Amino acid sequence: MPKQKSPNKIALVIALVAVLGGMAYWLTQLKEEAELQQVQTDLTRMTMAQAIAHCRALWTAGHYDQAPLAIAWHKDGLDWYVLEGLDNATMRHFGCDGSSVTRGARYPRGAQEVSRQVPAPVNEPRSIPIDRNLFTHYSALPEAGLRAFEATEHPATGELMERRWSRDGTLQSTMHDRDFPILFRHQPEGVALGNHPLLTALPATVWIRDPARVFALLEKELPRGARIAELSFDDRSITLRILGTFKNDAEKTTAPFGEASFDEYGIRNDNSWYPRDQTGASCRQGHTLNQIIPQFAQATNATNPKVSSATFNCDGGKGKVTETGSWKLRVPRQR
Repeated sequence: MPKQKSPNKIALVIALVAVLGGMAYWLTQLKEEAELQQVQTDLTRMTMAQAIAHCRALWTAGHYDQAPLAIAWHKDGLDWYVLEGLDNATMRHFGCDGSSVTRGARYPRGAQEVSRQVPAPVNEPRSIPIDRNLFTHYSALPEAGLRAFEATEHPATGELMERRWSRDGTLQSTMHDRDFPILFRHQPEGVALGNHPLLTALPATVWIRDPARVFALLEKELPRGARIAELSFDDRSITLRILGTFKNDAEKTTAPFGEASFDEYGIRNDNSWYPRDQTGASCRQGHTLNQIIPQFAQATNATNPKVSSATFNCDGGKGKVTETGSWKLRVPRQR
């Protein structure tokens, strides 16, 4: 008689088959989810309206829903430009590749030039619609069979100005002005840009490499008699905290410190001082700008070209606050 398999071995085989089957199902699910994720982030598979809505959702996940000044779409990406900080002469670029949004450089506002070269029509009202958002407007349009697209508004009338490239590369434009700059940050495939000029990024300052420009900027921006509680800067930003009494209107309270920040172009984020409380690092007595500038040159690593950030405060360690304050210039650790 053939030898019968033991119940334990049979159970083991069944369990092994179940495990292998489960692993195969799991791997199949992972593959399908990865393919679905690729479809959901692949702009080439989306219409213009879908791509705009998708990129807007990515953007507003970490940014307030701001109406753009101009927008440019092609099958591989979306570019748009917004006002940022206390500056109306420039616009900040943002770009989307379907999976993420990047914050780019500042550019001159192209439509400002157009307003001078293309006067508002005599019979048109010289008022800008306050309820139009280019994201909302173009994400609601049906498929137009386009290869690429650019749009902005006339700054005097609010009139939509567009460039549309059809699938065969033909350009139709209502920009009125052949010198209106191209809004794409990268030339779309199969799109002839002609003789239109490109937007040129404004020069940014690497603050940590030019501290003298940091101090020159603050000399203009600080209120008369201001005393500095904290100051820090790196390659792209400056953050400043001063002493005073600063109202928090939302909470109806006051704070002893006010904070302001500046981007890599020296543009301030807001015209008010954001109320801040003591952090254990803020100098309670404060120091004038003329007092802390000479200390910078004497700080450790002041001449080290690898310095990545600089901070002046009164942090004495372990939650203690010193009276004199000092600079800390950080250098990346060597591995």
